[in-house]
Amino acid sequence: MILDCIRKLSTESNVYVITRDQHLSGCCTSLNTITVCTSLDDLFEENDIKKAIIDLDSVDGRINSILETLESSSGSISIQEFISEFKREEYLDKDFLYDSIDLPYDLKEIVDSSNNWSVQAEILGELDFNDLYVSKAKFLGGNKFSLSTNMECLLELHVFCSPETYETLPYEYRKKLECDEELTDGEEHIFGVLRGYLESNIVIDAIDLNINPHALEVHLSYLGQDRCELEVEVESINLDIISL
Repeated sequence: MILDCIRKLSTESNVYVITRDQHLSGCCTSLNTITVCTSLDDLFEENDIKKAIIDLDSVDGRINSILETLESSSGSISIQEFISEFKREEYLDKDFLYDSIDLPYDLKEIVDSSNNWSVQAEILGELDFNDLYVSKAKFLGGNKFSLSTNMECLLELHVFCSPETYETLPYEYRKKLECDEELTDGEEHIFGVLRGYLESNIVIDAIDLNINPHALEVHLSYLGQDRCELEVEVESINLDIISL
């Protein structure tokens, strides 16, 4: 059964077999497209495998260099300037609903998670994009990379929930939040100003894996401009509300 499977695979491509079974080894050796090894060490010494490992190590090194550049201080400044100049309104004007808001436990317990409109929030005031923190650079495959960003912000939160829920909230929240005297469509309206983190995921495409760090820094400094070869997209913007 095992030999039959190996033979079938060998008709499609070269196959490497690790075995100390002399009978199986003899049967496999008779086929030109099968290479028999007795251990992993032997396998790694095969020229094709050794070259593949060297190539992978080289790619890993280049990818790690790109990740380090994206998370560097110069890379962070370029991302800050890009968002501030070209994406500011996308952040400021976004309407946040339940599925894009991470609520503290005490507030999450009182809302209907099946109703996306049960929680709403909007950013208050101006955002200082100089405080934007860039982290968690990741390689997505191909020529695509992603970055996580966050910055602290002030927000106005609106929660619509069952009547008489407000009085069940911990004192810290009742001190910060208010409750309408009249119901809204049969629901209690709890609202107020809280602090949170504005978080987003940035995807950068068309980064040449052979690029050197200095050249990448130059490309990042032109993000959003016509001459820039890199493609940038803000994939998601979310709010993480700070617990009281």
